[in-house]
Amino acid sequence: MIKDFNEINTLASQIKPLSLTALAADEEEFLRTIKVAYEKHYIEPCIIGDLAKIQKTAELIDFNISSIEIIHETDPQSIADKGIDMLFTGKTDIPIKGHIPTSFIYRSIIQHEKALGEKATISVNTIWDIAGANHLVSITDTGVSIAPSYETKKNIITDAVRLMNLFGYKKPRVLILSAYTGLTRMLDSYSEARTLKEEAAQGSFGNCEIVEETSLAGIFVDKDSHLDDLEKLDLGSIPHVIVVPHLDAGNILSKLDFVLDITRRSVVLTSHGPVIIPSRSDTHDLIVGEITLGVVIAHLLKRLQK
Repeated sequence: MIKDFNEINTLASQIKPLSLTALAADEEEFLRTIKVAYEKHYIEPCIIGDLAKIQKTAELIDFNISSIEIIHETDPQSIADKGIDMLFTGKTDIPIKGHIPTSFIYRSIIQHEKALGEKATISVNTIWDIAGANHLVSITDTGVSIAPSYETKKNIITDAVRLMNLFGYKKPRVLILSAYTGLTRMLDSYSEARTLKEEAAQGSFGNCEIVEETSLAGIFVDKDSHLDDLEKLDLGSIPHVIVVPHLDAGNILSKLDFVLDITRRSVVLTSHGPVIIPSRSDTHDLIVGEITLGVVIAHLLKRLQK
């Protein structure tokens, strides 16, 4: 069982470098990411983007790209399409978003999945490494579905459980968030959580358990008592998967790493492997960590296929 990002980094360093395709890697901070990951032998990179800009930025950061394949392309949708096609045709192990709007990449993934009939929904799993929790936590969906329907939530849960199973969690605990307090009209997110729990008990989402609570406070604080000391929080009790009711909640919650003792990495798990989706606010050090996450996921998927 992989408990934290240190274990992810260690495992990535022990794996033979995997192929990574960087989409629009002409911006300085992002190309520096590719340089560091390449020099650490995590990846064998290919870069799709504006050749002149890539060469100019590479000179600026002293990155020798003479032996790296560069595919010249300037149109953002074409960049995304070529990179995602390389994943789905087995020409790369991991695409990663560079200096390009995320919507182009999501659109390309959805089109490829639809063409194959493999997946009806894609979702972003934002993985938290929480100090003191002793296990990884996935928040989902933090990037694609604005207001997921019941069927979409089923697919989101299935994806997250599959990912946590891949990390070695045999029966991950799933929390479906809702703001329902029992004092107002019952929210759809609350009633859906009840029904999803019933489906989970029938094995609809793989091996997992949906918890009774629908709030983080309910996980930590008994309904008949009050929390009088933050040091009494048992972070080990936090579920492995947190399903948010809509995109706004996911985006806000996942970015709390800026103020909490949490490290964040995000990934889309497609039917053909991981796609890394860094935030625009991430430094190259953080994005290198996201690359190690992608390397480990791709490696574990390959091992399952053998």
